[in-house]
Amino acid sequence: MIKKLFFIVIFLLFIPIIYANYAVSQPRAVTVERGAEQEFDFQLQAYNSDEDLTCSYSVDENPFKIDIPNSNVSKGSSSIIKAKLTAPRNIELGDYSYTFCVDCDPIIQSAGSTTKVRFCDMPIDITVIEAEKEPFSVLGIVAVLAIVIIFLFLFFYKRK
Repeated sequence: MIKKLFFIVIFLLFIPIIYANYAVSQPRAVTVERGAEQEFDFQLQAYNSDEDLTCSYSVDENPFKIDIPNSNVSKGSSSIIKAKLTAPRNIELGDYSYTFCVDCDPIIQSAGSTTKVRFCDMPIDITVIEAEKEPFSVLGIVAVLAIVIIFLFLFFYKRK
């Protein structure tokens, strides 16, 4: 019984050491206009990893188009992952929150055991705002001025 307990304790102490080699930062909150696209990023860390990793991502079902490209992280380093989020034109203004998972596998499968890393429930907080109205364009201002000049010309021309 003591032998089993000893192995369980050793196993429980060993698991945090394996997962301490890897980390995923939480993305900052994303603010996006209706119908617009916005970039966001997060960091994958494999500082103590003995293997290069290839990582893929899965996002909860949501009305946004969220594109997180698969990526590689070299052993002993970190990588900034850039992703794109597109809001539909007809989405309601407000705050939204979804989660995604990160799955990382060794790029080269070696003989023996390998650690497959999975982080889930990573939050993506999104705020949808109204699209800003564009100020008058130069072409619009020129058109208005041209119409005013034409009316003034016609007004003074008819008076003569």
